[in-house]
Amino acid sequence: MPGFAVPLFALAERISYRLAHRLVAVTNGLKKYLIQEYQIPASKISVISNGVNVERFSPAPSHKSDNHYLGFVGNLVHWAGLEDLIRSIPLVVSEIQNVRYLIVGDGQLRESLEQLTKSLQVNEFVEFTGKVVPEAVPSYINQCEICFVPAIIERNADIGVSPIKLYEYLACGTPVIVTDIEGLDMVKEYHVGMVAEPENPQSLAEATLKLLRNPEKRKRMAISARRVVVKHFSWKNIAEKVKELCYE
Repeated sequence: MPGFAVPLFALAERISYRLAHRLVAVTNGLKKYLIQEYQIPASKISVISNGVNVERFSPAPSHKSDNHYLGFVGNLVHWAGLEDLIRSIPLVVSEIQNVRYLIVGDGQLRESLEQLTKSLQVNEFVEFTGKVVPEAVPSYINQCEICFVPAIIERNADIGVSPIKLYEYLACGTPVIVTDIEGLDMVKEYHVGMVAEPENPQSLAEATLKLLRNPEKRKRMAISARRVVVKHFSWKNIAEKVKELCYE
């Protein structure tokens, strides 16, 4: 983008916000940012999270295996927290060896993450699938007993996150381990997973081991996960919330 165009786009963005009758932010943190940065009245901004297609993402039987499969789906970028997840793996496999991590997706950090698994001598426990077609994503999630959203503080803590992957995991009835970042608090609220400290591999490992050692808890979380997403976070429900705003 030419340098002179950046201020023009910023001005157009500011004008658009001011002319809009209502704005929708996907997190409370983003709402606060819009208020502070653009002086938008709080009454003009509604918070509605992202959602998921609950027909496409649904529980399905997985292939029986002696291994526990754990997963991440998404872009392999710094703020996703994958370095922390990989650094947690030696701590997990020192206690439970029959685990396999599926890292589904591609991105700028793939090569360095693969090198990290080798330097930590855990590459035999990790499979990088690379980019997969969207239609294959539900089957990968359904292979996993636990999935991760290990978001880091940088870029995420102030405005929060509303990752679609979270709702995709839950729609498949897969318990999650997330970090304590704005926007992920629904995991604790609805008892569908565990919360670890951000940027703390030890905390991620402890949460992973607790869930792996408690299959009954995972089963309860799996049932709750599907029920909660269908009730509150399907795209149909999200669309209804937006529709209601249009009639206010």
